[in-house]
Amino acid sequence: MSTGLRFLNDYLYSPPMRAEHLLRCNLEASRPRLLFVAGCASNQGSFYDRFDAVVLFSVPREVMLQRIATRSTNPYGKRAHEQQRILADLKAVEPLLRATSTVEIVTTIPVTEVVDALESIARRADDGAARRFTHP
Repeated sequence: MSTGLRFLNDYLYSPPMRAEHLLRCNLEASRPRLLFVAGCASNQGSFYDRFDAVVLFSVPREVMLQRIATRSTNPYGKRAHEQQRILADLKAVEPLLRATSTVEIVTTIPVTEVVDALESIARRADDGAARRFTHP
């Protein structure tokens, strides 16, 4: 089964217009039954009509800052000015993402439950369920 991920490195390391073109071509060329795409970009809304569900993974800001402070895989966000930038971006962007998502999963639950919730959303979408979902 084609996952549509073969151009991932092209997306990551391409200028924005090239990345958008590659993603459009890939989505049009391969139609896997289930495809999960993750990311955030200023033009993401132009792709929403190609997806059955748009999921927002959210977390309270205090939890986010704690996770950032304790992670060992990325140093960004440990300095006060970086945290201020993260919180400013969160305040500006999260309401926009929430307004255009079809479902939100608050990720304070165990990761296995996050995966179960995402699988449930994908199954409902694959079964042709209504476009607007809710999940506790």
